Amino acid sequence: MLVFLERLHYVLFQSREVYDSAVPGFTGRCTAPLLVDRVERRIVSNESSQIVSALNALSLPGCTGVELRPVGMEAAIDELCDKVYHQFRWVRSVFHKLLPDPR
Repeated sequence: MLVFLERLHYVLFQSREVYDSAVPGFTGRCTAPLLVDRVERRIVSNESSQIVSALNALSLPGCTGVELRPVGMEAAIDELCDKVYHQFRWVRSVFHKLLPDPR
């Protein structure tokens, strides 16, 4: 389930609804996190590091001083993310070898 902040009210959507709205007829996996352009009704990214970078670049009222990628720590953050993604890809490949595709 995805949560969007819309005029200070939380609106909940099932990820399938969001994908169907942005890409009619989409039959692939619906993943989260998901960054959606609500005005253009298009998916911007489903890559967490890109979403964090995009959110970090925003200047939102009431969120001053919040840094998701603090200056000077970018290299350490990227290194840790690379390690996590490498392990995730390995686990995912093992999982897919052991279990048949549910589709």
